[in-house]
Amino acid sequence: MRPAAGLSRSPASRGRGSGGALVAPGPPLDPADIERYSRHLLIPAVGDIGQRRLKAARVAVVGAGGLGSPAL
Repeated sequence: MRPAAGLSRSPASRGRGSGGALVAPGPPLDPADIERYSRHLLIPAVGDIGQRRLKAARVAVVGAGGLGSPAL
């Protein structure tokens, strides 16, 4: 699928190998976070740095409506 004229794909949609991370790693995980995310930390593709990036990331949701709002 091609993006509309004047629009480009975000780095996240291009695939893993074609761009850098969008979010810098946050501060080190505290012991409570390590316990909470212990299963994520075991996944080689996520690990400590990836989990810190996930924790530091923010998302804006626009237009969820009445049907989509319970998913948030």
